[in-house]
Amino acid sequence: MSLATKFAKLTRFTHKTVDRKATNSGTTKPASSTHGTAAETASKNVVSKHKSLATKHWPVTEIARAGNYEITFECRSDLEVMRAQTLATKEVGTIDWILSDLKPGQIFLDVGANIGVYSLFAGKHLNGSGRVYSFEPHAVNVSGLLANAQANHLAERLQIFSCALNDCDGFFEFEYSSLKPGAAFNSLLGNSKDIPTATKKHCSSIKEFKAAYSVDSLIERGVILPPDHIKIDVDGIELRIVHGMRKLLSSHRPPASLQIELDPETAQEITSLMANFGYSHTFRHDTLSGKKSLANGAEPASIAHNVVFRRSGEA
Repeated sequence: MSLATKFAKLTRFTHKTVDRKATNSGTTKPASSTHGTAAETASKNVVSKHKSLATKHWPVTEIARAGNYEITFECRSDLEVMRAQTLATKEVGTIDWILSDLKPGQIFLDVGANIGVYSLFAGKHLNGSGRVYSFEPHAVNVSGLLANAQANHLAERLQIFSCALNDCDGFFEFEYSSLKPGAAFNSLLGNSKDIPTATKKHCSSIKEFKAAYSVDSLIERGVILPPDHIKIDVDGIELRIVHGMRKLLSSHRPPASLQIELDPETAQEITSLMANFGYSHTFRHDTLSGKKSLANGAEPASIAHNVVFRRSGEA
């Protein structure tokens, strides 16, 4: 039984929606909640909640729980509500990895933080020590990340960057899939040939020039300290970001673990590159949508999934 599942059984993770406009006017609506430990049940509850959210006034406050931690989200769209409500079920393996590997006083680097779901969870888990570096180039999402850090009293624990990460420094076209709060599948278009097909399907005409840096460059400049654990989930350019931390990975103080989302088109290349730096593929875990695809007969190799890499001999 996974750590996240054990904690879910102990806490019966809950979600509470607060209509701030109704509350401010003196008429408080009953808080809605969902309970359960099965991912399928949580998913059904999210769908039913989305129907009722059509008439809600934004923003709404969602209070979600995973493990022993309660996290507040200031939500501006149904997509952000979904992200809050599936905190404990969307990526159970990510929750397990943070709980098992991240220790007080350590540094956690979250690349592709979106509205901060796992940055906030890591910040809570650090329990008053350590630091979280959260990188999110999507202008709308990073404003939500800032609001959520403040709502959880983590503004000092989280160091937030609205730039992108890459294999080199410079300004590059950044393409938005959508300006909706909580949107994913956005792309830094330094080299469109390495953008996975799944991400290209979400292309739009909304673009801006975005500053981007390599992890190695930021460490050399003293902007960030070498992280102990790294999460990379950027819907397409994971390989470029890993190339941008080659000095870190081969240093005398390399990260203890990295979780990287592997797309079918780049999975083998990233796995081989990590092996060259002394990291082994310790375990794979799928998202809630990935599990549904597998249940419907999809081949595992055809689905984007997360893999935790640890230094060989430390798995």
